[in-house]
Amino acid sequence: MHDHVLNFKADFDILGTDNTMELVTINPVTESYPWSDHPRNTMKLIRHEVATEDESRLNWDPNGQTQYRIVNKDKPNKYGEYRGYRILPSQGTIHLAINNSSNLGNAANWAYHDLQITKQKDTEPRSANPQNGEDVYEPLVNFDRFFDGESLDQEDLVLWFNLGMHHIPHTGDLPNTVFTTAHSAIQITPSNYFDRDQSRDTVNMVRLDYAPGKSILKTFGQAPQICPTDWEGGYY
Repeated sequence: MHDHVLNFKADFDILGTDNTMELVTINPVTESYPWSDHPRNTMKLIRHEVATEDESRLNWDPNGQTQYRIVNKDKPNKYGEYRGYRILPSQGTIHLAINNSSNLGNAANWAYHDLQITKQKDTEPRSANPQNGEDVYEPLVNFDRFFDGESLDQEDLVLWFNLGMHHIPHTGDLPNTVFTTAHSAIQITPSNYFDRDQSRDTVNMVRLDYAPGKSILKTFGQAPQICPTDWEGGYY
């Protein structure tokens, strides 16, 4: 048995290069309210900013209770919320199951966490080198050396994330391993980035009727006309 772990680099620039990693975690609490005659079991949000590289090597929270957001604190939306993008696990994300691998040494230190954040540097273009296996204890690129305590507060951030699968062979793998179910993915989606639901713009439609020598344009939906077009030159 073995692990398949692939490392990806995502360089975020949310409304500029001054960004921060914000963790938003659902916390179960028991709360008493003036309008209730008994305590309520409910939940609240705990917000935490990843301040430095030393605390930026993360694993997905159990039960999906934490959202990982790259935000720009200097440019909130009109409601005062930090605009950014959230990163969430989607399908079968993993990191290396063993610790201090005797085979890998320091050649794949990027594989031990799901998410890792560093300050962008041109001298750190990738997490490994094809020749790392030549000397696993002193590889050409040792990913651990990227993490030297630098501040991540409103800096140009790079997210390193892993996808992959734990491969425990079974009889259905003989004679060829079937990978049709070997899916791994994350989601990167806007968070407070827009002031409204962007899908509302898709309700607008255009109907174009063709007739000899002319065309008839009809728009309907919420906007009077969503495809400004110069029709003076004839029809199309």
